[in-house]
Amino acid sequence: MTEERPVIPIAMATRTFEGYEDSVLGVSVFSDRRRIVTGSGDKTLRLWDLENGVVLKKMEGHCGIKRWAIHHKR
Repeated sequence: MTEERPVIPIAMATRTFEGYEDSVLGVSVFSDRRRIVTGSGDKTLRLWDLENGVVLKKMEGHCGIKRWAIHHKR
């Protein structure tokens, strides 16, 4: 007998982050829940402000995303 799992409701998008030239391959949310970092096949990493959807920093020239490691001090 399999255990029944709760149904997770489908969430509606509240914001669209635009400006990529290729697919987004990874996303990581900072623990303060105010910023995210995204990585794309267009060889960019972007640091976003979640409140207003603005790119805080665009880092170009990355070769590809293999693994994510985010560390920050509180």
